[in-house]
Amino acid sequence: MDGDLIFGDYKQEGLDAQYDNGAAVPSVDDIMERWAGMSAVTLAKYDHTLDIAYGPSAVEKIGYYSASRSRAGPGKHIYSRRFLDATG
Repeated sequence: MDGDLIFGDYKQEGLDAQYDNGAAVPSVDDIMERWAGMSAVTLAKYDHTLDIAYGPSAVEKIGYYSASRSRAGPGKHIYSRRFLDATG
């Protein structure tokens, strides 16, 4: 079964490789470190609620940030943590 095509001309290993965007970006560790730093600043700066479940699985969570202190006026930002959780 492991050698069977599962989608188009892809076996499981090849399909997994197509979804591994980090492997295609040489500086992925630097980018993730920069994002972690920006996230820490954002957490300190804005009111927020993290890990709001929208489904039964562990990855089905969102974060809510109040952007009311921005120059753009009142606003909200909601994001999914699935990417972050999946990459560590």
